Amino acid sequence: TEKASLDQKMARARQIHVQMKRAEKQNKTTIEKLEKELAVTKATRTKTESDAKAQKEAFEKEKKENKEKLANADKLAAQVEVLTKEKDEWTSTISDLKATVSFVQPLSTAARVTVSFSGMAEDLFAVQWFRCGSDGLFRVIEGAQKARYHTNCDDLGCVLKVTCTRIEDGFQASAFTGRVVPHPKLTP
Repeated sequence: TEKASLDQKMARARQIHVQMKRAEKQNKTTIEKLEKELAVTKATRTKTESDAKAQKEAFEKEKKENKEKLANADKLAAQVEVLTKEKDEWTSTISDLKATVSFVQPLSTAARVTVSFSGMAEDLFAVQWFRCGSDGLFRVIEGAQKARYHTNCDDLGCVLKVTCTRIEDGFQASAFTGRVVPHPKLTP
């Protein structure tokens, strides 16, 4: 009986030992599986962190570039504003600059043509008279650089043009006459 009891205890111990070995094997397999999953999770986490860091760096770079673009746009807007103001001033100046010719109609040879400058002093301008030839081109009339020009027989049948250039800034205005006709005393 003692031997039977001891055999039973031994059989029970072997059975517990086999169960424990199986449990140990299962635990070892589970641990290996969990360690693999942990390694994959760590690798995924590392990649995710790396990707997030790269995205953050790209975002910061783009943000910096956009700030620079905005700063450049602000500078350009300021330059455009300055240039627009200058253009408006020039346009105003140009629109104030007018050359007007006056003469007795019809303009004939041996007549006087006078240019006026929008109420501005004559000495502020450089004046040049031109004659339009039969080819339609205006050519400089040599020596005709005053506000008054006396027509002559060279002007017969031509249109005259006067260009007034303001000495201070180079702005120009021009005016034209009609065709020069023969003087009434010279016509039969």
